[in-house]
Amino acid sequence: MDLAIYEPMIKATARRFAATPSEIDDLAQEGRIAAWKALGRNPIDPKPYVRRAVEYGIIQRLQHNGRIKRNPSGGMSYLSQQISEEDDRVLENLIGEERLPTGREFVEGVKEELRQKYGRHFLKGLQEKERFPKVTASKIIRTVIEDVEQIPFEQIPERVNSDFFSDRGLEPLIKIFYNGSPYMAVNEAYSKAILAWEWSRVPVNYWQGPFRMKRASDALTWFVKKRKIKTIEDCGRIIGEDFVDEGLGGMLRQIFNEGTYIALKTQFPELRPWHMRHAPAGTFDNEENRKDALNDYLIAQGSKIIQNLSPEETYDQISLRKFLTKKSVMDFGLCTLLNRYGRSVYRMFSENFPEQILPWTIKNAKSVWKDNPRETAINAVKWMLEDYLKLEGEEIPVYATKELFWRLRFSGIMTNKKIGFHSSPFEAVNAVYPNVYSLDDFRRGKTSVMIDLEGKSVA
Repeated sequence: MDLAIYEPMIKATARRFAATPSEIDDLAQEGRIAAWKALGRNPIDPKPYVRRAVEYGIIQRLQHNGRIKRNPSGGMSYLSQQISEEDDRVLENLIGEERLPTGREFVEGVKEELRQKYGRHFLKGLQEKERFPKVTASKIIRTVIEDVEQIPFEQIPERVNSDFFSDRGLEPLIKIFYNGSPYMAVNEAYSKAILAWEWSRVPVNYWQGPFRMKRASDALTWFVKKRKIKTIEDCGRIIGEDFVDEGLGGMLRQIFNEGTYIALKTQFPELRPWHMRHAPAGTFDNEENRKDALNDYLIAQGSKIIQNLSPEETYDQISLRKFLTKKSVMDFGLCTLLNRYGRSVYRMFSENFPEQILPWTIKNAKSVWKDNPRETAINAVKWMLEDYLKLEGEEIPVYATKELFWRLRFSGIMTNKKIGFHSSPFEAVNAVYPNVYSLDDFRRGKTSVMIDLEGKSVA
């Protein structure tokens, strides 16, 4: 399930609908999410299906934002736009709204009520008159939180809510100046030092509207810093619960369809599904994804990519026999892929790289030796002599020594009782070429025959 192949189409679709260049990225992200969901349904013919899904996803987002509506010239579509990134209200909310008192008289009245309730001792920060009533409103909020209730800064998101202000008679103040939003009130009073997702409950519709992708981007930047995620390897340890623990469960659900991979990919473009602890469903249905994942695994182990190597060149990668184990594959995050092959490392590699991996190339290939070990061993010895060493017929008895078989990692073949070579190079070669060579041809130390210049034999 590789989104990269759909990226040009997604970007092109976003450009068709974007009102400004700055809107392209937001719409493209909507398209990626739509594509991801569509691919997750595993259609038979994915390309046209995904194309329609991307276009529909972008149109849906625009309809939600109210920008795609066709309005007459000089129409009022701008009224559906959110006021600002911090204020979720739209202009329609303010037209015809009952005007409540917001002047100095109101805040002074609130101050007087607080003085009577808590005494002047708790209100020393409110003695001087402010030119702007909203500044005084912010001071009132901080005074009640810090001086009256003495709430530590780090506990504010958990303890300060609508009930907190209502119980202290500040509900009218919050309604008049902050549209009834405790988050907006505290956010302004503390110069945005408390992030929206640090609250016990994220403000309503915070992850909706035209600023949703910008907010998600800011949240993810904060998240990777908080969790010390610096590399794609670090991404592999992140799961959905980590987002929930940091107050970002709603963002993950509403914007990224609970996909940790697609969320982190916005911060790490080189991230691939198999880098995650649990690869998303359907990732390995695609052959290219399977090979890419295995190539990434080989590179991470310090090995060459074997995709374009010959069987002989692959056999030269001695390190394959050392690190290719179930544990290392699973530690890399390929448990889902390994399960597709009955948890057999050999099957996983041989079926994806049939031209490179032979039954004797790597360890852990017990299943292929089980049915007919002698026939497989004969094929292995024949391959070693003819393809790997490219020996001519008369050279075979000279080079096919016991030391050679051991040096080329064929000791298991030579000593396996079921195969029956009895550690004898002659037995192994004779099984490949029956009755072509005699035992004497393999005996070392016999008298050599030399020919002098006159053609006479010399002992």
